[in-house]
Amino acid sequence: MVVLAVILLGERVTPLRVASLVIALAGTVIVSWQDFGGGASGASMLIGNVVVFFSGFGSAFYNTYSKRLLERHGELRVLIYTYLVACVGCAAISLFDTAPFYVLRGYPTAVWLSILVLGALTWGLAMALWMWVLKRLEAVQVSVSIYLLPVFGVFLSAVTLGERLRPPQMIGGLLVFVATLFASEYENWRKNARAARTAASTEELR
Repeated sequence: MVVLAVILLGERVTPLRVASLVIALAGTVIVSWQDFGGGASGASMLIGNVVVFFSGFGSAFYNTYSKRLLERHGELRVLIYTYLVACVGCAAISLFDTAPFYVLRGYPTAVWLSILVLGALTWGLAMALWMWVLKRLEAVQVSVSIYLLPVFGVFLSAVTLGERLRPPQMIGGLLVFVATLFASEYENWRKNARAARTAASTEELR
């Protein structure tokens, strides 16, 4: 996402942003460290990682190009129209599956409730807030916050599934939060402070 933001949007990669990305990545590695030792290896794992890489690239392109669309359109308009295109594409792909999208028989109530929750929160409210933030901050700044996903995943698993939180996971989560604050709030504070000093100097010269 950072690379695409530089290429497509002409955004700058400052030392502060690089430091934020490194800190956030380190925090994510610490959070997931216990999974590395028990991970499987082999051709299937390699293929899976390649698929994940391309899906991540697709997500990064979507986020970065949406930033350009948000310069001319509202957040909800971009979100709804891109979702409509995605729905048509997924429906076409599902035709090659054993159960196409229009086959709805046999889904229990729990599945429909799960779809409702995911649609309202994950694909609805969360994405609307994401577009709102993306319109107001640079894509490089927002990219750091993506590292919060595994952090929230770990903490939600502790709350909903009763999994145990370990000290490394809490330390890693804290690092990701600090990196996100550096990339957004602290950078904006520095920018506003610099603008205020410039305005004060201009006023003194007058």
